[in-house]
Amino acid sequence: MNQKERNLFTRDCGTKIDLLNLQWIYRAKKYYHLLPPDIYSMTIPIHYRLNVDDFKRLVEAPTVEEFRIRWKKLIMGNDIGIWKFPRWRGCTKRFWKVCTGQTEDAILTQ
Repeated sequence: MNQKERNLFTRDCGTKIDLLNLQWIYRAKKYYHLLPPDIYSMTIPIHYRLNVDDFKRLVEAPTVEEFRIRWKKLIMGNDIGIWKFPRWRGCTKRFWKVCTGQTEDAILTQ
């Protein structure tokens, strides 16, 4: 894929890719207890709203609870302010529901 095609693909599918990666990070930590190198190898190497540094912080969180704390900081705008994007907000709520069975609001209040 050339650079122009990659940019178009990232723009069109970027949020879904970010959320798939987050879902895999969460599951890898919670159910499979994988180490960061293994988690990196199974994620899609495209970052849209979730930049590389934030992605690394989430992957390298030592526990599921630390992952949740770091995620909470991200969506509340303490780090990158991705919560301001309406599409991201809606997808985030679905992400938490799928991964945890809880509403995203329940996660934020913990």
